[in-house]
Amino acid sequence: MHSTMLLAKSLRTLFGVGAVVLIAIGCAPAETSTPLPPTAIPPTPTPVEEKYEKVDLSELPMDFQASMRGAVRWDADGNITEFGGGKVTRLAVGGKPIELVSDDLLLAGREVFIATKDYGKIKITFNPNSAVSVWLKPTQKAKLKELAKLTSTATATLVPATATTKAPSIASPQANSFGRIAFQSDRNGNFDIYVVNADRSGLANLTNNPAFDGLPAWSPDGKRIAFQSKRNGNNEIYVMNADGSGVTRLTDNLASVGRPSWSPNGKRIAFYSNRDGNFEVYVMNVDGSGQTNLTKNPAFDFYPAWSPDGKQIAFYSDRAEKCLNLFNHEIYVMNVDGSGVTRLTDSCFSDGDPAWSPDGTKIAFKDPLGGISVMNADGSGRIQLININGDNTSPAWSPDGKQIAFESTQDVKGDIYIVNLSDSSLIRLTNDPADDLSPAWQPTGP
Repeated sequence: MHSTMLLAKSLRTLFGVGAVVLIAIGCAPAETSTPLPPTAIPPTPTPVEEKYEKVDLSELPMDFQASMRGAVRWDADGNITEFGGGKVTRLAVGGKPIELVSDDLLLAGREVFIATKDYGKIKITFNPNSAVSVWLKPTQKAKLKELAKLTSTATATLVPATATTKAPSIASPQANSFGRIAFQSDRNGNFDIYVVNADRSGLANLTNNPAFDGLPAWSPDGKRIAFQSKRNGNNEIYVMNADGSGVTRLTDNLASVGRPSWSPNGKRIAFYSNRDGNFEVYVMNVDGSGQTNLTKNPAFDFYPAWSPDGKQIAFYSDRAEKCLNLFNHEIYVMNVDGSGVTRLTDSCFSDGDPAWSPDGTKIAFKDPLGGISVMNADGSGRIQLININGDNTSPAWSPDGKQIAFESTQDVKGDIYIVNLSDSSLIRLTNDPADDLSPAWQPTGP
């Protein structure tokens, strides 16, 4: 006890009275101590596993693109039963690319993921109509929201100072909106091809088939429509009259075929297919004969668009060098025999969906920020027309070259809009709970 008092006196000098009380408690005889009950020790909390939640693209502007190697198939419950694999060609938020561990799409059980360097695994789902959804855990979503905020000002440097950087006003159809627009919609439960007048009147379902019908393309005389369909179990190219009659199948191949584009004289149709192992641009006669591979390149080549003078075909391809470890889609042109391939864009990220103006002097396209841009036919003079929330794709010029129709997911679902080139004002053509996609403007009257 004497030694304890000496220690207490020393500690009183150093730390004050409180320390002496603690020492006195700690040095009490063992038989008088009261052990802590077991319940006084808090249990180690069990970590709560975060669940993936579907991304609302109006809340978090994510852009995902992939090139598929093979088929994706589902069972009756929507679970993947076959997955041919694929490469991520674009993953970005707010226009800022997200660095990947690998650009391969990863299959884990019956779910597909992208492995990112800083944000973990991002989940991807596909539905039987090939629509893609992105899924994030809450912590991933919070981090990517911060990234989108931090980079929102930096992304503006990717477009010219003259570009529109805010949402234009939404106007009603005007007198100068004329002609009919074909598009694909699942408002009837599956994707069919519809037509509507540019003043929103005259909506009609042309295909009314239980299979997928989409990606319509008008013939130059406006009397026929080429389109992609799975009505025979595989994506093939068909043509029909402008009223939906006279459906004729042009291709018959087990590989995927899509995105038809007519030559200006109406005698040939360009399309893309992976029948040779990767996606290439092909042409065929309007009766389906003479199918020829034009690109013959190990890269993926998509979405051909025939120039109004009939001398060139624009398309987009990932043959360019990677940018920030991502596949880089850029727009190219080539002669109609496949020679003279020339690169038009060099944005570091992804440009796609080229569409020639009626006079052949300009090309509209989807830009890396998810907007719609226009450039001269030689790739110069690039200007962004539309930069609004969501993904804005599939531009289609009006016959007089004064307007461009396009699809937009600014309200999460897809709708068709028209932008007036004179003042960048917008006209909302469709507003349906379903997806309305891939507009095509009729060149002339029926």
